[in-house]
Amino acid sequence: MVDNSVGLSATTSVATVVTSVEVQPQDLPATLTEQLVKLQIAGARTAGFWSGEIISPKESKESRRSTWQLIQRFTTIEQAKAWLQSNIHQQLLAEIIAGDSGAKLKVSSELSQDIDSDVATAIVTALKSGSEEQFFDWEEKIQAAQVRQPGFSGSYLQPPAPGRKSVWATVLRFKSPEALEAWFACDERKVLLKEADSFVKTTHIQKVPTSYPGWFPHDQLTGASPARWKTAVLVLLGLFPIVTFELLFVNPYLKQLHFPIRMLISLAGSVTCTTYLTMPFLIKSFNWWLLPDEKNRARVELKAALLLITIFALEIAAFWQAKP
Repeated sequence: MVDNSVGLSATTSVATVVTSVEVQPQDLPATLTEQLVKLQIAGARTAGFWSGEIISPKESKESRRSTWQLIQRFTTIEQAKAWLQSNIHQQLLAEIIAGDSGAKLKVSSELSQDIDSDVATAIVTALKSGSEEQFFDWEEKIQAAQVRQPGFSGSYLQPPAPGRKSVWATVLRFKSPEALEAWFACDERKVLLKEADSFVKTTHIQKVPTSYPGWFPHDQLTGASPARWKTAVLVLLGLFPIVTFELLFVNPYLKQLHFPIRMLISLAGSVTCTTYLTMPFLIKSFNWWLLPDEKNRARVELKAALLLITIFALEIAAFWQAKP
């Protein structure tokens, strides 16, 4: 059963097309998720496409049927209607029905109000010039792999914003951090990412799992962040000479100030110098250690340990004779 209906006025700023597939969980067709991904990518090729996301059914012991949703947003109501009534949209919906194998699907695709959803991780992908079609074909494969992953909760796809040509944004939602990390670490994703090397210029994964967000990089392949103890060591390495310098050469001029004001000025100077001077330099210099290759981890860790001990020793030696 397919139901296409229109129910929004032409004044709506962003129109949403919601495709729902209702089915009994035990009758879920094996190809349904791949077909929803194909429908999502087809919409992304349509004029006015704003974003798209697939939402898996919410678990409920009381409900005997589950509902998958594909939410596609368009810039204007006219563009949403054009997609809703297009031949490719009708064809892909018919394929979903044809592939139900007696599962008694109830499929509807209609204009609706916008729907909010939680997100977990944003991935920004910059493409090489003229590689959009390759990206669409590849995105279809990786999205299909994602929806098969245990714990998958939804995905969001957004085309380049004005002034950012060939920069696509994807948001992944999983039901737990462990499920998300399992997807980032799985072999299937690694193989798919290698396939994208020929047409992807850069990939940025926006996560905030470290104690110092904004300072340290993340592994673009796995989404992993540096170990917390490593980030703490680099912060100490960069902060020690700054604080020592302040105690020796700045604090004597602040003695006349009240203690809270003196501390505020001192800390403001330390944080500023650490953020804009020492940390950018140290992160660039030790990037090979923060996110080492697993094959060379032991050698990298030993080299870093010797180098860090040497630098700390030099810093101590530089201030050894100093008297605050």
